[in-house]
Amino acid sequence: MPLVDAAAASGTGIAQPFPRPLAFNLFGQGVACFESAQLLIVDSRPLEALPSLRGLVTIAARFEQMTGDSRALGLAVRLALDALAEELPGNTASRITAAADELLRSAAQAGLSAPDTAPPPENTAIWQSMSAEMLLAQRAVSGSYLIASLHIRPGNSSDSADFHTRLESGPFTDLIKSACVIAQLDLLRHAAPVFGWTINTSTLESLLAQARQLNETSAGSSSP
Repeated sequence: MPLVDAAAASGTGIAQPFPRPLAFNLFGQGVACFESAQLLIVDSRPLEALPSLRGLVTIAARFEQMTGDSRALGLAVRLALDALAEELPGNTASRITAAADELLRSAAQAGLSAPDTAPPPENTAIWQSMSAEMLLAQRAVSGSYLIASLHIRPGNSSDSADFHTRLESGPFTDLIKSACVIAQLDLLRHAAPVFGWTINTSTLESLLAQARQLNETSAGSSSP
């Protein structure tokens, strides 16, 4: 986290007209994913950090899709509309419809249109650069036996095995740790122009290069 803070953005006092507050909430969720992964990695649970990494990469992918064209911010509206369809049981259809109508009115007033569907995050550069980690993360989310098997170590005798809830630090931990840093810095890099933030570009690019080098090195020799 201190490494990411070194490249952090400054946006104090910058007004954020609609739909940027929607995008900011998404950015905040990405930071929450990063912090939760950090806590799990510090606690020697890199495998359990995989779902948080997946969430972080997904959000970084969304910001990648929202940069370069102000009209692309309509994606934030689409994601908010899709979220309304995922409301918890007990919420009334009329309230959901009213909220959706308000989102669409606000988008129209801002000169934006929401795409009919959100483009898949899997097509972004950040996702494709972490295809192996995302595959592992999907298996962790689905409760695959593969993830459970990665906790198993030989026991004291040749015919026994132990299940370790925590893993010793090593290349695999470095793989997940570096992936989290890459995704968070990539998120920050793409979020800055969306919100008009100032970032320390040279520091960010230097840290990204270091994290990518560690990620590549650990990928070649990692096993939990």
